[in-house]
Amino acid sequence: MIAASQRTQLHASVTLAQLNDGNGVRLQPGLPDLDVTFRDGSTLQIDLDSIDGESASLGQLLEAINAADPARLLAQISADGDRLELVDLTSDSGGTYSDSSPAGGRLAEDLGVTGSAGGDTITGQRLLGGLNSVLLSSLDGGEGILGLGQLDLTDRTG
Repeated sequence: MIAASQRTQLHASVTLAQLNDGNGVRLQPGLPDLDVTFRDGSTLQIDLDSIDGESASLGQLLEAINAADPARLLAQISADGDRLELVDLTSDSGGTYSDSSPAGGRLAEDLGVTGSAGGDTITGQRLLGGLNSVLLSSLDGGEGILGLGQLDLTDRTG
């Protein structure tokens, strides 16, 4: 566990290029970047062409997502400051809330918000490592560590 003094947290002025251990996020110019399916069965495609690529800030990205449909979707930094949250503001009609990247896109994966939620909130993965550390998703050439299990350690006394 990373000590609080070694943690870095998300804030509005973090650039998109700083996310994911400096690997940034991938936007698709001229194409939708996020597909959202709400609990009420409606859908939304979000095109973030207004964002100026990697030089844009996380605050600008959140503003653009929130402007896409403020009555149905809220994007915010989580209370712990480590990840993003996308909140479905629609009425629950028995549908499943989910986010994904359209064909050829990777933004939902890069933000760690892909998948479905059991309720109204999708909470993403950590987007910044701690001081002198990296995210697990950055290991193995960006493939991350899959199939985590148990690790047995034996000290020199056996």
